Formats: sequence, C-alpha cells, structure tokens
Amino acid sequence: MKFYPHLLGFLFLWLTACKTAYIPVSQHQEKYKIESGIDSSSAIERMLKPYRDSLSSRMNEVIGTASDHFVKQKPSGSLGNLVSDAMLTAARKTDPACMGAVCNYGGIRIPQLSAGPVTVGRVFEMLPFDNELVLLKLPGSTLRQWCKLMAKAEGWPIAGFSFNYRDSVALSIRFDGQPFDIQDTATYTIVTNDYIANGGDQCSFLQPLSKIPLNILVRDAMLNDIRKRKTINPDLQERIHKIP
Repeated sequence: MKFYPHLLGFLFLWLTACKTAYIPVSQHQEKYKIESGIDSSSAIERMLKPYRDSLSSRMNEVIGTASDHFVKQKPSGSLGNLVSDAMLTAARKTDPACMGAVCNYGGIRIPQLSAGPVTVGRVFEMLPFDNELVLLKLPGSTLRQWCKLMAKAEGWPIAGFSFNYRDSVALSIRFDGQPFDIQDTATYTIVTNDYIANGGDQCSFLQPLSKIPLNILVRDAMLNDIRKRKTINPDLQERIHKIP
C-alpha cells in the first residue's frame, strides 16, 4: 500500500497557512457525540476521495479462483503449501538450481483462504508484511539445524523438500520426493524471506550466510502465481510429518 507524504504535507500547510497565533487565557470543555461516517462535502474528503476510490478498486480486483478452502495448520497445511510453492516458483526464475523454499508460520496472517474468487485485498491480508525473497547459500550442517528448528516449532511451510520428525529431530529428508543424503560441508540453495534470512524467528544461525536478494516481495510472488494459474487447487501433501 502506498503512502502519500506530499499529500499530508499539503494538507498541513493548507490548514495552518495564514493563521494568527493566539495565546489561550481560559479553558472550556464540552462533550460531543461523534457520528460515524465521513462528511463527503468537506474539502479534505473531496481531495482524498480519488485516492481512496483507486485503492478500493485495486484491492477488489479478482486475480483468480480457489477451487476449495486453503487452511493454515501445523505441521503442514494447504495454505502454507500455496505460499511456499509461489516462493519457490519465483526463486527458480532467477536460479533454477534453488532446491527449496521456507516460509515462517507466523508470516501468513489469515487462518484460511476460502473457496471462490481471490482478490488482491485478500492476498494483502494473507501476506501484509513487505518481506522480500532472499536466496541463501547454506552448508548441509546449517540446513539440518534449520530443519531441527522447524521440527521443534511443529512445522513451517516448505516447498521442494519434506521430512519426518520425532522429538524435535528431523528425519528422512527428501528433495523433490527423493531420499537425499545431506552432506554437512556441501552447499545448498534455499529461498526464504528477508526477515528469516536476517535472523528472525530464532534463525540467528542464518545471519552469517551468503545472501542474494531477489528484490521481489513474497506478496508479489503470490499475486503473480495466482494470476498465472487462474484457478488454484489445495495441495494437501503433508511435507512435514510428525512420527509418533
């Protein structure tokens, strides 16, 4: 959402210009009832209305259709799968060798995306933060540590890989459905958001790593993915699975 500081500055100057300075010599208070609604005849409202109408029109734009409900849940859910898949798709346009995507659970801010038309505004509600995609080059030992953190949190949205866990220990890590022997000294490319890459959500171990910013908002990756697919179907794959 864009902010218009020049407009606020103009309003401030307009409201304060050519005013005579007064010194209060007494004080009187009265209570007034505040009525809901905006005075559409006021000069300020007439000035702001085009911006408000333009924003409303954009937020109500339908960009696709959800064939069924998408749900945010742990250890793995269809809404998290949707977001992480969009992140991986966007990252692979820059680096086809990107192996996986990780999104923090708290980065998705709605509990579900209902079946039916999907609007720009609903995606803004889903991903309200201006987090950008970042490619990380990390050794296998750090990837294992990251998976352990996700297991301890009982699951984060991921794409491109999967794993089982028991007692906060990640087991049977697979990439693209195939068993994968992670070498501690080998380097792996994973996309995440800049909040996580910079150490957020207990990921301080990621701070020293080599990072490649993609200058793409996670939200924009999601918007572009839905626009391209037009109809989105829930992926119910359990990418992180808890073993009893």
